[in-house]
Formats: sequence, structure tokens, C-alpha cells
Amino acid sequence: MRKIQIISLFLLLFVLSSCVQQVDFDAEKEKVNAVLDICNKGWETQDLPVISNVYAHDSDMIAFGTDLTERFVGWEDLEKSLKEMFASFNDVTYEISNRTIKIGKSGDVAWFTEIQDIKLIVDDEKIELRNGRNTGVLEKRDGKWLIIQSHFSLPVEGQAAEY
Repeated sequence: MRKIQIISLFLLLFVLSSCVQQVDFDAEKEKVNAVLDICNKGWETQDLPVISNVYAHDSDMIAFGTDLTERFVGWEDLEKSLKEMFASFNDVTYEISNRTIKIGKSGDVAWFTEIQDIKLIVDDEKIELRNGRNTGVLEKRDGKWLIIQSHFSLPVEGQAAEY
């Protein structure tokens, strides 16, 4: 009887271990990287459908911008602001550096950071936003990576508070 229990235990462990999905972390990083490139290109070309395609359309998706009032909850809230921004921006260019992507152990959550230098024209005035910090979280749904949280900020010169 003891022999049957041990054999059954080994068989059960073998079956369970073969059910564990193996994650190709490098491949998932490349997929997330491609989504971020597509998103940044969408911002650069002011292509709302492209951006819409990489953001989750959840009511609790959150995005932060640089202005005090730029806390967007839900896709519709962000979409409304993007339409207003795109109506006032021209000749937008992005330079991305220092991108870091991490994939969670389960393989269905990712987070990233990157530095963005953005040039644009607003009301015939050239504006440069240097060293912008863009961070976010993506979730893999039905094989597709979607941004579920994003935060863009601009650093202050020097220290905001001495420490």
C-alpha cells in the first residue's frame, strides 16, 4: 500500500509540474517593448486610435500627467484630454532613453520606466520637455499587452527638499 501511495504521489507531482506554463521572459519583454514603441509613436503622430489600442479601456485604468489636474481615471477620461492636447500640439517628436522593462513571475504583468525628451509646438512656440519620467504597468489579456496604469512627470532642478 505504501508503495502505491509513493508512486501515486510522484505521478501527481509529474502531472502538476507539466501543467505549469513556462514563460519566455525575453520574448514577453520584446512584446512589451513593442507596445511601448507603438504607444510613443501614437503620441508623436497624435494618432488616438493607435493609443487607444494599447491602453486598457477599464473604468479604473489610471494615468497621471504633469499638470495638477491631470489624473485620469478610465479610458474615456484620458481620451477626452488627449483630444484636447492633440488639438493644440504640433510637430511632436520623442526621444526615448533608459527604458527598463520587468515581467512579473506569472508572465502576465509588466512594469516599465523610461526617460523621454519631447519637443513640440504649441501656439507657434517651441517647447522642450527634457528628462520626462514615464512609468507604467501593463497587463497581458488574451495574449495582448495593455497599459493599465501610466505616469508621466517632469523632474525639478536640484532637490525639492534638503536631505
